Amino acid sequence: MSFSTKRIEDMLWSTRPTAATYGIGNAFFRDLGGDGVIAYSNGTKWVVPKFNLISGGVPVYLPSSGTIGNNGSLTLTTALPLIYPNVYLYFPVDTIAAGVAAGLYYCQMSSTTVGTIFNNTYTTGVPSIPASPTAFVTTGPGVYVQTTGANITLVNATILGGSMGINGAFKAHFRYNYLNSAGTKTIGLYHDSSIVFGTTATTSASIDVLSKATNAGIENSQYVNNTGLLNAVSSIVPTINSIDTSANSILKSIGQLAVATDFVGVTQYLFEQYPRF
Repeated sequence: MSFSTKRIEDMLWSTRPTAATYGIGNAFFRDLGGDGVIAYSNGTKWVVPKFNLISGGVPVYLPSSGTIGNNGSLTLTTALPLIYPNVYLYFPVDTIAAGVAAGLYYCQMSSTTVGTIFNNTYTTGVPSIPASPTAFVTTGPGVYVQTTGANITLVNATILGGSMGINGAFKAHFRYNYLNSAGTKTIGLYHDSSIVFGTTATTSASIDVLSKATNAGIENSQYVNNTGLLNAVSSIVPTINSIDTSANSILKSIGQLAVATDFVGVTQYLFEQYPRF
């Protein structure tokens, strides 16, 4: 990328001037990606390099049913595949304590089944480890049943409106772990409410997925590959989604359980964006 001697200005993508107004030079867009992106204006259009939407390795799971005692004391019915010292786990409403909302809560596991839930939640962006986790001071309700039959968002990121361009693309590479059992575990990648990739798993233990979509010369139409297994040959023909990327949209990985004693989660994730105007 070319760099000029013009001072690099700090700005937001949502309030950017046109390239013609800005002229030739560079700008730092602090709201693109997790750490901001330096882009170049050639006086006609903005030239934006590829960047990470999110990248990380703090695991995020839809765990099995279990028991929750006082102050977030957790015992899972089904062991996770590893002892995770830092992990986000999904719990339904009122299962941590009466009045506590459903969501992904930070946990520290001391074994594959036993851990402590903290009052720190993950909602979007890169899952992070709290510097000082907030303890629950609550009365545990005891046995809980995990949610089944519903897509639960695990990790997600916002694609800012207009940041893909008419020929831009996004790519998602992630690793799912799940219980090797006869129960069906559904995994997938969604762009807003439209599926980009989806599959089900039963008697295996993990899957490595690479999936992508590309705007089709306009901002509200995407070619979607529909397949995502690494090194897989498929007879599935790509389809077309119609998400309007001139407005903000959400890219998200999901997990779903058919059996409450199973689990599914992501342990590695990289969402990348490739703008092209």
